[in-house]
Amino acid sequence: MTRAKRAIGLILIMSLIIQLNIINTAWAIDAEPQSAPSKLRIEPQNPGEPAIGYSEFDKYYVDFKWNVSFPAYSISKYLNFYVQEIPKPYRAAKPRTLKAKDVSGNLDSYRLKDLNSGTIYYVDATAYHTYTEDSKLYKSAESPASNRVKVLTEIDVDAYSVSTNKIKIEWDDVWNTSGRIDYKLYISENGNFTNTPPIYIGKDQIGPDKPVKVNESTGKLEYIHTARDPGRVYYIRIEPDVNDSELKKNPYSPTVIVSSYILVKTTKIAATDSGTIWKLEWSPVVTGLSDSNIKVKYQIYRGQVDSSDLEQYMAAVDGTDFFVTLPPGEVEHYFIIRAIVTRDGLDVYEGIKIESERIIVREQETPSYPAAPVLVDKFEKAPGETIISYDEELKPNSATILWKAPTRGDGQVDNDITYDIWIIDDPNLIDNPPESKKIAWNVSMGSSNQIISGDALIGYKYVVSNLTPNSTYYLKIVAKKQFIEYVDDILQNVEYISDPAIKVIITPTDEPINQPNVPAKPPLKVKKDSDGQNMVTESSVTIQIKNLWYEEYNFSENKWEYIRTEKLHYNDVPPFDPQPSVVDDVYYRKVSYDSGVRINVGCVEYREGMSYDELKYLPADKVVNFPVDPNDPWENPDLNPDGKKHNVDITVAGLEPIKCMLFG
Repeated sequence: MTRAKRAIGLILIMSLIIQLNIINTAWAIDAEPQSAPSKLRIEPQNPGEPAIGYSEFDKYYVDFKWNVSFPAYSISKYLNFYVQEIPKPYRAAKPRTLKAKDVSGNLDSYRLKDLNSGTIYYVDATAYHTYTEDSKLYKSAESPASNRVKVLTEIDVDAYSVSTNKIKIEWDDVWNTSGRIDYKLYISENGNFTNTPPIYIGKDQIGPDKPVKVNESTGKLEYIHTARDPGRVYYIRIEPDVNDSELKKNPYSPTVIVSSYILVKTTKIAATDSGTIWKLEWSPVVTGLSDSNIKVKYQIYRGQVDSSDLEQYMAAVDGTDFFVTLPPGEVEHYFIIRAIVTRDGLDVYEGIKIESERIIVREQETPSYPAAPVLVDKFEKAPGETIISYDEELKPNSATILWKAPTRGDGQVDNDITYDIWIIDDPNLIDNPPESKKIAWNVSMGSSNQIISGDALIGYKYVVSNLTPNSTYYLKIVAKKQFIEYVDDILQNVEYISDPAIKVIITPTDEPINQPNVPAKPPLKVKKDSDGQNMVTESSVTIQIKNLWYEEYNFSENKWEYIRTEKLHYNDVPPFDPQPSVVDDVYYRKVSYDSGVRINVGCVEYREGMSYDELKYLPADKVVNFPVDPNDPWENPDLNPDGKKHNVDITVAGLEPIKCMLFG
């Protein structure tokens, strides 16, 4: 029995050895090492197709060619292709990955398929071969990697209309090793982009409060463009603006074509027994084509609001107006105007819809300027019952701006208002702020911005983020509204802009706030006696502060600084007189201690080389809980702007003689 077991064990071991020799034969003999592929490069594989592109079957691809040598005795020859993706920071990084395995070494080109659009890859290749020895098949070791190629795959671009004169453009958010790349965006009225200057989009224009937004869920950038003409076809492409000689890329993305919406105006003509007669007028389609054989025909469709049925064809006309009669009743209808542009009977813009939005017939408002936003500090359900407060929402790095919901003449909330918002840190720029200070463009207030009381919309809120603690900002906001009017006998969207509203934002410090808000540098000095000498003895010193003073804002240093307002004598003119001047918390502010404030004083012997940071931890234990009531018997209140005393004298005793002391 034991011998049988040994025999079986020997057979199993021999079987395992044979299997290992068959499968892992690469190092069975000292074969000639496989050399690495060389001159890996990007070249087109198929005539008429770019080397970097997209196809229906291959998706996003890159075509490669290379040079490689295999030993003469090779039976089979193979290449492996590896990719290393440069990731977006909000996506997980990936290691160097085998993308294409066992590519035939008999080929001299290969299409690397199914790549991600708008992505920079490092690509390299390795080679290996098989051969026979003593009737056994062996596999060589994989060669070292070839030269590495850096390539940007084709950028995916999409565009579509989102409102009467707004086109939303989306494209890949591309990142290089040095960060997000820049772009040139071209929006042209002709497919050749003749005389079309680019819109430069750099890193500073991309972000939450910037004109170009990041959609991290899709990995796309989003920009809403205001179209010049309604019902016009636009050609759009992206140019990656990258200064990287190593990077291989296409000069431009593919061109996408989109049409802005046709503008439609509805006018009530008459009311009859059979219904109400309405006139539909719309803007003509502008083709920019000079051919005399271009024909434009408009099709009118009607649908029913709150119905899932498709809109129904009504008529086709050559002009830009149409009369409809709507029967009385509760059914509400909408209309869509579609334009068909043909040349010699063939569709010029095949696959491109040139149409209006869904138009619900209603009487148009009389064009007028919207009122300036009414900024408020809080909203209340009832007196004392706060819904939201500016002060409560104010943070070191953000502020929540509140304003009343705008209304129409009938008292209903006007939902057609949009806003432009700026955040400015220099008051000299308020009247004409640079574009870089604008944080919101044509922004509409959605559900997340609404302030609701019961069932009523009473106001809006907007959060301004990325602020600096302990800083002063000026928020500027304007309301905008568009009306459809005739301009030079053509219907156009005309924008009316309100007067601006201004809000001063002073962000709090990000330090603990469980103590009185005492300014960083209240006026402090050693008190002088009637002879002008410092009141210092061998063991004591009398210091003096004020319980009320004024400060001027130093914009270059971004801080508040004490400014003298009291007279030194009756004929003196102080640097600042707060009586006629505007103390607006922008240029000047008044600072005072409440009667309940108490002062603690500490001191330490001065040593050469001491830093301010050391003083922050100075124990204030020499004088404790000293009141801020004025107590200077020599102060003349007539020399102060308000005719009151404000000097507070504090004597610090128990000091050592002949020592230089620092107080805090």
